[in-house]
Amino acid sequence: MTFARPPSSLPVYQPSPLPAYLPSSESYDPVMLSLAQLTHVYPNGTRALDGVTLEVPCGMFGLLGPNGAGKSTLMRCIAALQIPTSGTIRFGEIDVVADPMSLRRTLGYLPQDFGVYPRVTAVDMLDHLAVLKGLASRGNPARPSRHC
Repeated sequence: MTFARPPSSLPVYQPSPLPAYLPSSESYDPVMLSLAQLTHVYPNGTRALDGVTLEVPCGMFGLLGPNGAGKSTLMRCIAALQIPTSGTIRFGEIDVVADPMSLRRTLGYLPQDFGVYPRVTAVDMLDHLAVLKGLASRGNPARPSRHC
């Protein structure tokens, strides 16, 4: 079997330069999320995470795996909703395990099974959640901050 070479007119992927709001010095660390030896064992003995180590740069990424692989447990640990049995999680400069409140002020997490009120608009729901998180007050919407 032979494969044809793609036409030279196709664009070649080139990484984008860093956005203007990010530091351009060589000391800039593009890693946004860092997990080291993350383990979580449930009280019944189920080991959902076993020494997970990874680094995720700024950008958009997906987390894929079969049912029971530990995706939800991993996301709950990253979002500071569940304390891992051992290991470290860093979100930028924030040590998530040691200082979960700092992460909660920065990160929003919407799980797949999130109950919403059927007659509330998306904008009203986000405004309500911002008030609950202390990011805004009624009638004074929160201003998003950019980290990547």
